[in-house]
Amino acid sequence: MLLSLLALIGTVTFSGGNINDLAKTMAEATGQNVVIFQSFTDQVKAVTFDPGDLTSMARAIRAKTGLSIAPGVELALSDGYITPERVRPITSRFPVEYVELPRTAFVDHKITFRTEKSERLNIGALARAPFGKPLTVHWIYDRSPVAIQANEMPERDFLSHLAKALGARLIDSPKEYRLDFDPLEFKKRATNRILNWPDIWIPEGDSEDYHPRQAFAMIGAIVNQMRSEDLIETFRKPDSKTTFRVNKNKAIQDAFSTSLGRQLQDDGRTVNSPRGNLDLFGIFQAQQGLEVTMTAQFSTKVRLTYHDPSLQGEGTIEVGYSPLPGS
Repeated sequence: MLLSLLALIGTVTFSGGNINDLAKTMAEATGQNVVIFQSFTDQVKAVTFDPGDLTSMARAIRAKTGLSIAPGVELALSDGYITPERVRPITSRFPVEYVELPRTAFVDHKITFRTEKSERLNIGALARAPFGKPLTVHWIYDRSPVAIQANEMPERDFLSHLAKALGARLIDSPKEYRLDFDPLEFKKRATNRILNWPDIWIPEGDSEDYHPRQAFAMIGAIVNQMRSEDLIETFRKPDSKTTFRVNKNKAIQDAFSTSLGRQLQDDGRTVNSPRGNLDLFGIFQAQQGLEVTMTAQFSTKVRLTYHDPSLQGEGTIEVGYSPLPGS
């Protein structure tokens, strides 16, 4: 049984399983609407919680499932990551079926809708749903797997729950709704995903000519240093590409050092170039900041400029980092 009520101590036990089953258990136990964003579809562990104490319930659910309840009293949960497909293609053992909000789910601007079994709400298709105002969804949130338990939920509350679970910003203007890009939340979730990439998601053979851990370390360190305006421009569209500057910090320096690896000469500092040996570490340290070009798929190039009279003047070095080999 999914829902087990223990009257003596007022707790509820979810016996583990599908994320939709957890959403249903929470909705039945609390009488509230529930929205859960799980970036990668997987089974969740059993958890016992007290529905009458939001703080202890949030603590128990996070400890057992990795899902956090957003600040406030709304039951909007997420695992704190972006979907891994935004970084590189990943196949889940539990494929999902994306479903749209039907017109029958709307009555007097209130929504009643539940996802079941392998179903997840199609966020990108929400623009076609009959909300009271036109809705625009930023492309970065399309195909984000979301479980829903909504019962006569006002449409604005529904969108507010979704925004919190997805890490988006809800813009409610007189003429439209927008699930807009939130650069600070995206930075946090993207950095978490890139720097905590599971070993099981790295295919065999990647390590022969391509070292994803080194690429991910550099990309993650750069994303974590990006300004909000640079994040907005870089991820404005799926084909966006932006050049910007970031300040160097220890994480970037360490990642840069590690990424050079076998390219370094025996002195541990220089690399061979058509003009001779370049003191790449000296060049890196001399940079006031780093010039970076990044695409919306996280393919990244770091450009270093140098002036070395012994090598006949100035030059530029580009070092590339990609989530995918050969790109």
